[in-house]
Amino acid sequence: MKGTYFEGTFTSRVIKPNMSARYKIFVPECEGELGLVFSHDGFNVQAAEAMQALCDEGRIPPCVFIGVWPATLEATLEGGFDRWMRMDNYDIFDSAYPRFIVDELIPFVKKEHGFNISPSPDMHLVLGGSSGGISSFNVAWTCPDYFHRVYMSSPSFLSMSNGREMPALIRKCETLPLRVWVEYSENEPDDYFGSSYAAAIDSIRALAFAGYEMDTRYFAGEGHCSRYHSTEAFTEAFEFLWENWDSEPIKAPRNSKRFEAIFASGSEWMSVDNAKTTDKLCANCAKLGAAYIAEGNKIYFNNNGEKALAATLEREISVIRISSDGWRLHVGGRDMPCVYAMNIMPDGSLCGRYIHASIHRYTDFAYAGVTDMCIGEHDRIYAATEIGVQCIRPFGLIDAIAPLPRRELPESISIEISDGKKRLVVTAGDKAYVRIITEVEGELKENEPKPNSYYD
Repeated sequence: MKGTYFEGTFTSRVIKPNMSARYKIFVPECEGELGLVFSHDGFNVQAAEAMQALCDEGRIPPCVFIGVWPATLEATLEGGFDRWMRMDNYDIFDSAYPRFIVDELIPFVKKEHGFNISPSPDMHLVLGGSSGGISSFNVAWTCPDYFHRVYMSSPSFLSMSNGREMPALIRKCETLPLRVWVEYSENEPDDYFGSSYAAAIDSIRALAFAGYEMDTRYFAGEGHCSRYHSTEAFTEAFEFLWENWDSEPIKAPRNSKRFEAIFASGSEWMSVDNAKTTDKLCANCAKLGAAYIAEGNKIYFNNNGEKALAATLEREISVIRISSDGWRLHVGGRDMPCVYAMNIMPDGSLCGRYIHASIHRYTDFAYAGVTDMCIGEHDRIYAATEIGVQCIRPFGLIDAIAPLPRRELPESISIEISDGKKRLVVTAGDKAYVRIITEVEGELKENEPKPNSYYD
């Protein structure tokens, strides 16, 4: 396939100010919109060769190949040293580097070098090995509106930063429309930040659990990223990743069984015009005929207009809710990494402060905790968090997460019944969304927590 090569350096101005990334690009001689293959750790020659050969055979679309090296941050004061940013870019489970790629770098090189990439995420593939592998998945997971195809070689879902969190989130979060290739080897490194072999297995099992469209390869007797510079290996991977590219859109085959036990199968977030909100800082206690009121970091017991201090916490409170059976007060805050529970005593005082649930969050977050919560049947909590609606079982285990469209930040959450169906109602800025929930809990009595089994 004939084409032109370009090289250059792009310096971020918005997302990663003053961070510079060197790139090399191949643009085929084709008219019209092109596909995209984006490569971590520079211009992978073997991947580009496999891509071009398959393009020549008409088995994948004509694609631009963009290879970007790990960025550097130049010293701002004389005598300082430039800083290598690979860990910052690749190993941190966060949205900043994906947004740098999608919102800054790609628009720049398109304009700078005058080529046209299809806007369809089905036409975009991201690849990488080791830390570049985990980064490739993070890029697609964060930007599923831009990338739908992911290649990973020995992906480092490890504790270099917060990468070990991602397999857990893959299992709990709604399955995205991604097609994924994972390859790993027998002799993966075992180091202070974890086992690369175990991380690969963990990620593969997480993807399978969540229902992703995926294929894998294992290479006995070989080492870390052993086929990452093999044209033959990339050819096989690309054949799978681009299969039926011109006739079948990539869709999520299913969600996990656990996710679909909470959210109705086939349901999705739907935009609505108006949404009612509830008072986050007041919780009525039916058993005592009184209410609790949160002000700042304090909780007061309000009985017939007489306020008594019931508890003081270390951080400001965003929401309080009473359990479905009426004897526990759940407490959450934007800066609280946990949802807490406090025991309601017969005199209205609060006893103890227990960690009820540990909130999942990005490595770099706007807020660590919850903005709002609501409680469904059998004491299931739906918590509005930066990473999505986190579903908390009666004993505190988070078993499903539903991110909002475009990863918007939820501000309030409630449950409503409409047409005989229960729906979550979530607001995010000036937008509001609803989604049907099932809350099928068998033949348990109303408000009785589900049996305390982790495995079901």
